[in-house]
Amino acid sequence: MSAWSDLVERVRAVAFRAREERDMDDEVHYLVDKRDMFPEQWGPFLLGDDRIRAAFMKYHADLLTPEFWNARKARIQAGHLEDVFPYPTERRFRRRYAPQSTTEQGRTP
Repeated sequence: MSAWSDLVERVRAVAFRAREERDMDDEVHYLVDKRDMFPEQWGPFLLGDDRIRAAFMKYHADLLTPEFWNARKARIQAGHLEDVFPYPTERRFRRRYAPQSTTEQGRTP
């Protein structure tokens, strides 16, 4: 991802962390750097509908962990650029709803 706004940064440029509370002067403080991201905090922002949240957490809860994003970051830094698809090949629109090619229908082009 390219820098687009305060909310979008290159994966390589940020630090994915778990939120750490520091108790100072009877108040809770968080030590945060400009490029820190806290994936566990994305849920309330992205998943306001309880039905969507339940389905998301059932199948994709790992997307709200720093471990998931740090593993992706490490692969990118190692030179592995991966396509990430939300559905298996057989469930994608192109496969399910595209007209069959002439060779698939038993005809030659």
